Amino acid sequence: MPTPPRGTSSQIERQGSAPAREENLNGYRLTIARPRQDGPDCEIVATDESLIPAREHRNFEDAFDGAEIHDGVIVIKLRFFMGMGSWRAETRTLRFRRDGRGFRLIGVDSTEWMRNSGEMTKRSVNYLTGRMRTETGNMGDEGEGQVRWSRLAPTSPAYFGQMGAGLSYPLPGDVQ
Repeated sequence: MPTPPRGTSSQIERQGSAPAREENLNGYRLTIARPRQDGPDCEIVATDESLIPAREHRNFEDAFDGAEIHDGVIVIKLRFFMGMGSWRAETRTLRFRRDGRGFRLIGVDSTEWMRNSGEMTKRSVNYLTGRMRTETGNMGDEGEGQVRWSRLAPTSPAYFGQMGAGLSYPLPGDVQ
């Protein structure tokens, strides 16, 4: 699970009469550990310092939105939201399961929307079955939007610790 952000805080100058305040703009280190067979300590199995990106500006909300483990699947929740400077927002849930090489990315759920128009795209990618569900519509509409199922092109599996920033990881259908 995430350890506290590392490094030092950055001083943010405020306009007007409000005093300067410190904000932590550092990234996270995610560490996966398991109990040792021969004692009370834990053994570190994997570490990632790029999956949860550091805040680049004070208008960015913290990208980390939670982590949990269910039935052997590590679930990492991320979000992209800016208080000012972007209409785009996104939530993304990454799922990893251990295999012989490490913790493999087995699925991603992403919801992207434009805050000004309400346009929305939801994608659910299952790398194990090789299928993706895409729903497009508008946040203001009731019910389900237009749903399309597609097959994924064969790709090499992605692994925890090797994929870079989770919000920037390219999903099928992303425009490069």
